[in-house]
Amino acid sequence: MRLTDLHVWRVGRGKYACVVSLVTTARADAQFFRQALRVHEELVHVTVEVTHWPDPIGEIV
Repeated sequence: MRLTDLHVWRVGRGKYACVVSLVTTARADAQFFRQALRVHEELVHVTVEVTHWPDPIGEIV
C-alpha cells in the first residue's frame, strides 16, 4: 500500500476529519481502511479513496 494524499483538519474540540487517498495491490476496499482507522476516536469523519494497481512483481508494501 502507498499513501498518496492525506488531509486532516479540526472540526471541533478534539474532533477531526480526514481524507485519505492510497494505492494498493491488495483486494481491500475503502471500507477496510475506514475500519482500520476506527481505533482513532478523534476521527469523526473519514473519507477514503482506494486505487487498485495490478503489480506483476508483487504487492506494494
